[in-house]
Amino acid sequence: MEKAIVTNKEIDSLFAQLRLHNVAKIVITFEGAGDSGSIDSVSLMDASDKHVTTPITTILWTSENYHDAGKPKDTTLQAALEDLGYQMLDKTGVDWYNNDGGYGEIVINISNIDDICVEFDMNQRYIEVENTQFDFDYFENIFKGEGVTA
Repeated sequence: MEKAIVTNKEIDSLFAQLRLHNVAKIVITFEGAGDSGSIDSVSLMDASDKHVTTPITTILWTSENYHDAGKPKDTTLQAALEDLGYQMLDKTGVDWYNNDGGYGEIVINISNIDDICVEFDMNQRYIEVENTQFDFDYFENIFKGEGVTA
């Protein structure tokens, strides 16, 4: 079954609510490793990059996290913003939460209603492994009691 994706109408409603509270920018940070990941924070900023407290109100939102995905439910703005972040992360198809994981930041500038700007910065961690193999001949002098020579 395909995951529910938020509708344009819901996005418009979310951004309209945020603009009513002078929000110009949404900053979502995330981090993952092992086999899990999470949205670490959602910050709201005004046009001068000053922090805006998340309004305590609800909107209808279609989350991919509900058991009956695909049905809009009353959702707090905070939960809708986190879910939007998860849906954006899922859409990238990048594995940011398994093994060494990854981290990053999503910045959504909503100040211009006709020109929403998204900056998505994702960093993936990985361990590089270099393999070197030696056979018996390389160590033959040690086994014959001749010691180690450079």
